[in-house]
Amino acid sequence: MAQPSKERYFDPQALLSEDTLIPTTFRYPVKSLGKALDPTCSSSDLPADHALDLPLWMVAPLQERNIVDANLPGAYSERNRRRADAGASCVNLKGTPYYYDVGLRCSGMLDPEGGQELSRFLRATFAERYQGMLSGSLRALDGAVLQHVLGKLNEEERQLYQAGRVGAARQEQWWAAGGRTAMLMAPLRQQQQQQHAGKRQRVTEAARDKENAR
Repeated sequence: MAQPSKERYFDPQALLSEDTLIPTTFRYPVKSLGKALDPTCSSSDLPADHALDLPLWMVAPLQERNIVDANLPGAYSERNRRRADAGASCVNLKGTPYYYDVGLRCSGMLDPEGGQELSRFLRATFAERYQGMLSGSLRALDGAVLQHVLGKLNEEERQLYQAGRVGAARQEQWWAAGGRTAMLMAPLRQQQQQQHAGKRQRVTEAARDKENAR
């Protein structure tokens, strides 16, 4: 698995997503770490085939060493994927704040075919939901409607949505400050400048011809 980039290392969102719990099963017994890894374990050792939810940052290196088998969290189950395929914009992702980031990380833990399938699903889901987010962020929504929209978005989507609303508000301010008039007048101003430049050039050439005629 590729090492995280420097930008990702210092990204708070990436750090928080790394704490997402991933269902795993230990392939081999683990000595002396039973209580440390699983407080409910009755022994100091974890037996083989012991199922345990571990944070994403821990699962990746353990799976690389063939110590655990990682399973997809319930949010990416076949049932939930079918629901998203039927209407991604209607699915509530608020309970999975880093749905896309974690999903892409999990796709790297699957076999090539399963990983590609999950990646395609995540891209299609995001594309459909992004259209709705973009449309909603450009409209002035009242409090109740806004809360309804935000209630279905996860943390990644909320950041995009808020960025869209900020951009729309700044555009409105620009229009109100005369930006639209300035934009419409720009071609006319450019034409006037070209006419003035041509006039100056003709006057200069006429003066030069008059001087040469003497």
